[in-house]
Amino acid sequence: SLDYATRAFELSLSYGDSANYVRAGRMRGQLLRKLDRLDESLYILKRVLPTAHYNKLSEEKHILNTLAIVYTLKANYDKALTYHFESLLIREREKNDEEISIALNNIGFIYFKLKNFDRALEYYTRALDIKRRINNRYDLDYLLINIGLCYSFKGEYKKAMKFIEEAFDVCKNNCDSALTMEGECSLGVSFFELSEYKQAKQHFEKSYRLAMQLDDKRFQLENLIFLARIASRTNEQKDAKALLYNA
Repeated sequence: SLDYATRAFELSLSYGDSANYVRAGRMRGQLLRKLDRLDESLYILKRVLPTAHYNKLSEEKHILNTLAIVYTLKANYDKALTYHFESLLIREREKNDEEISIALNNIGFIYFKLKNFDRALEYYTRALDIKRRINNRYDLDYLLINIGLCYSFKGEYKKAMKFIEEAFDVCKNNCDSALTMEGECSLGVSFFELSEYKQAKQHFEKSYRLAMQLDDKRFQLENLIFLARIASRTNEQKDAKALLYNA
């Protein structure tokens, strides 16, 4: 995909085709992001963004969103927020409720990473209200998981479990592996904070196995750290040390 996007990008540039130059550049940037070539992704996306803005192309909001995601992966949350808010403004001008809810969810995630759980909940809840009003179920299960995580870290564990269970109910027997991985980790956090370590360990181990299958480094890390904390609190110091070295 990257090879074809790159060839399209180069051809559109040689022909002076602004629309396809931006479109191919956006796809190229997104693919580089998926391949974890983050600096290359930033370079291409920033290169085509001014053209998209000048020509008022619909690609602009998607470029802004991908830039924000890349900066999130690089843990540069200030820049990520800047691009997400710019993307939100465009979607609000277009009065596209579905896309507004996506932008709100993305902003909520940045505040979650900053451990500002009240602000995260503010944006997550706004996104949820829109989804319910327009009966949009796209990524509804993920949004509910994110809300559950916020309540878990705020110490409201019963609320957290309620939203996580609702998320699993949305996808029922068709929950994808990534969602299950996140949900199991969320349940693990709630049980951990309630000092129910046996149940917490079961959920973290299930989440960790899925993270290994999906090669998701972030959730491998989070599960390993919580499993190490459980081992430490249950006086299994050798296991805790091995888990931390693994992390």
